[in-house]
Amino acid sequence: MLVENPLALRYILPDDVYLLRNEKPAFAITDSTAPLPEPIAEAPIQVTAPAAEQAVNITETPAPIVAEPVINITPPQPIVQIPVVPQPATQTPASAFKYLGGFGKQFLVLVNYPAHEFMDDAHLNALEATLGRIGFIRADIAIFNLHQHAGKTYAEIREHFKPERTLIMGADALPQGLKQPPTNQVIRAGNRSLLYTFSFTDMLGNKENTRAFWEQVKTI
Repeated sequence: MLVENPLALRYILPDDVYLLRNEKPAFAITDSTAPLPEPIAEAPIQVTAPAAEQAVNITETPAPIVAEPVINITPPQPIVQIPVVPQPATQTPASAFKYLGGFGKQFLVLVNYPAHEFMDDAHLNALEATLGRIGFIRADIAIFNLHQHAGKTYAEIREHFKPERTLIMGADALPQGLKQPPTNQVIRAGNRSLLYTFSFTDMLGNKENTRAFWEQVKTI
């Protein structure tokens, strides 16, 4: 029996089949269970990146340009000498209200002495002695010689001094604008008081006039 496929013999012939040595090549059976030959390992393929990609692109940032400060050097200006024009000398006018004393207690004494700056010395001593007995000294009063301030009105004098006490000694010492008050009688208006009395020329040597003056001035 002629069999083309050698594998079919195991189904046809149940017993062992013995082949002659010269027949083995014709019936060579390939065992499917035999291990397959290991595949030949292929060498890994190395991909080399282009040189342009491998190079690290390092861009250098240029340093900022710092502008140097501009220094303007101005040449020195010539010094111009301004000629000084001498001013005419001026004199400070004397006080329009010149008086003797300190006026510390706002006590104003009006007198009239044409031959003196303020008052006759004998009369001044008598006045200071009288006022000293009631607690007033020269630093407390202001002796204003009306003759040295001709034309000054009573309103101007009162506005300048703003006295609390006013003593008018004699008719010649009455300022313009003031009506003659009663003689030796203290006139009061608020915190102000005024006494019109004799001049020292009329009192010296006259006891009655001196006594009348004293009785009123001690209450001023």
